[in-house]
Amino acid sequence: MDNLYSTESTVLPSMCDFSGRLGEANILDMFMDIAALHAEKLGCGQGSMIMDGKFWLTLKTRVTFYRLPAMNEKITVSTWPDPPERIFCIRNYRISRGNETLALGKTQWAVLNRKTGRLDRTSDVYPEGVEYIDHGGDREPFETVTDNMFGSEPFAEYTVKSTDIDIGGHMNNVAYFRAFQGLLTTKERRKKPLRSLEIQFRNQCFEGETLLFSKTEADGKTFVRAYTGDKTAVYIVTDTE
Repeated sequence: MDNLYSTESTVLPSMCDFSGRLGEANILDMFMDIAALHAEKLGCGQGSMIMDGKFWLTLKTRVTFYRLPAMNEKITVSTWPDPPERIFCIRNYRISRGNETLALGKTQWAVLNRKTGRLDRTSDVYPEGVEYIDHGGDREPFETVTDNMFGSEPFAEYTVKSTDIDIGGHMNNVAYFRAFQGLLTTKERRKKPLRSLEIQFRNQCFEGETLLFSKTEADGKTFVRAYTGDKTAVYIVTDTE
């Protein structure tokens, strides 16, 4: 069984941002959707996992943007998992048009056992017989980010809304990035388009909570901490052109 799964898609108007191109948040949505579809085909989707008292956790996401496709462009969305490690596993993603790679991403996952509250072995979740072929994924390491990189003064705040909540009852993974993007003006985003994006998930947030945002610059990148009280929700790392 090949580990590669692909679908064909069209960049629809609802998927585009103010530039008329596929939005970065929409790319994250597409990665989340195709991962869910592929997991179901492999027999380890959320439905079967919940039946077993388990839950997929996204720990980190990284995406490099090469070219955002325009409205009505035909694209291919692909995903494939790396061989699972003991606790963590990597799933890769690519958006392409023909031989052109438009975006390349990866997520780090773990499996939470709802009964024990501890992480299970990911190697016990994927089915036997998967051929783990390297289809040219992102091999850059994830950033090292800690709370002590940031000052105490937030530059913005955001109240978690009902539209940010997913089926798990907490703030959706992509909603964090949408909230961050909403803090920027279209002028700022046009001036500094994203070259890469990384999100590291730390703690859940819920409807009505207020997220505070602080940031710092290092190595030409912007590091953002979104937090409530002393609890870090996510780190967001961006690199712009």
